[in-house]
Amino acid sequence: MDHVTIRVVEDQEVNRFNALMRTKHYLKNSRTAGKLVRHVAEYNGEWIALLTWSAAAYHIKARDEWIGWSDEQRRRRLNLLTSNSRFLLLHKPGEYPNMATKIMKLSTKRLNEDWQNIHKHRLLAIETFVDPDFYQGGCYKAGNWLELGYTAGYRRKGRDYYEEHERPKRLFVRTLRRDALNVLRRKELPPEYAAGESEVRPLCPFHKAELGTLFEMFGDIDDPRTEKGRRYPLACVLSIATAAVLCGARDYQGIADFSQGLSKPQRRRLRCWKNPLTKEFTAPSRTCFWKVLSNIDAVQLDKALNDWLVKLDENRAEALALDGKTVKGAWTSKDSQLHLFAAFSHDNAVVYSQCAVDEKSNEITHVEKLLDHVDIDSKVITADAMHTQRKTAHYLVQEKGADYLFTVKDNQRHLREKLQKQLPESLFFSNEKEA
Repeated sequence: MDHVTIRVVEDQEVNRFNALMRTKHYLKNSRTAGKLVRHVAEYNGEWIALLTWSAAAYHIKARDEWIGWSDEQRRRRLNLLTSNSRFLLLHKPGEYPNMATKIMKLSTKRLNEDWQNIHKHRLLAIETFVDPDFYQGGCYKAGNWLELGYTAGYRRKGRDYYEEHERPKRLFVRTLRRDALNVLRRKELPPEYAAGESEVRPLCPFHKAELGTLFEMFGDIDDPRTEKGRRYPLACVLSIATAAVLCGARDYQGIADFSQGLSKPQRRRLRCWKNPLTKEFTAPSRTCFWKVLSNIDAVQLDKALNDWLVKLDENRAEALALDGKTVKGAWTSKDSQLHLFAAFSHDNAVVYSQCAVDEKSNEITHVEKLLDHVDIDSKVITADAMHTQRKTAHYLVQEKGADYLFTVKDNQRHLREKLQKQLPESLFFSNEKEA
């Protein structure tokens, strides 16, 4: 048996390969997930063994701790791992001693080359699972695979769903180059492996409790949709869209991608629609987000968002800044650029309130509108020199119970002269002539 060879199964041989797996392999099926390579071992032109290399398991605690990569790295670089998901010997057990070890060694030796030819990138590590009720994994032990222990006894069903099968398996792993683990943990991959790195959907970092408070905040917003065909509560759609934008989504597709990355508990907490057939919680699509967000009352939405952010801020701000910015790329119905006037925390930039104004000079007349519904009692309000107005100061102190810190420039000559007489000289800037 010194002339055993390994090769990739040809397209016209796949049906034969699958049929043998279904009839002779103990699992009785040939289905595998993701990218794959099928190997056949031959001796004198006769098939003596079949191997399938397919997608690595999405998440295994022992393997991920062995590699030492972050969750983000795992999601991006899982394609650089593959699993020996099927290994079928076609001869009788014991007929050819150590044949399984020899075949596995030959298959592993040429795996990277075949994977590169088919999938256009290389691999760094391999894994497999051995059912102890049927096998002991002798060929893996002999091939210097490392056993990491037993799995938890769950199998993946869909993207975020797992079901218990009560049959823990032994997990074996092996690297395909000496420094493979260090490469998988690097900030950037070497060029020859970069093609295997995936773009992944952003995950939602918020806990169920935080999502719950966000859902509650949107309860009073008017729903612009008709009742017919409505699957998702308005608060569900708005909560997901808000979390997605906070995590970096910048368009409807980005929000939809984020939506698909929600876990089962997150979808349940946000009251996503439950498919009556599969019993799984489904997330809203891009079209659903577009229909809601393009018709929602922007003022109501903005107030609800501000209230939620303030509620999450456990260390309530002692000082708020008033400032306005022109929003790049945003235009109003009057064909002018959108200018937002906001009150936000000095500590962490949490926006407590904001409103749209026609232009920067109109910020002066919008201070009361901006702060009327905000509790600023005993807080310090800061603003640039444009807001150094008697009316604004009176409103902050007499009506809202706040203090203020304003800038005084040369164009307010009389006020500046009074300040120079009453305040220490160190408070004045001689070069800029500002106080």
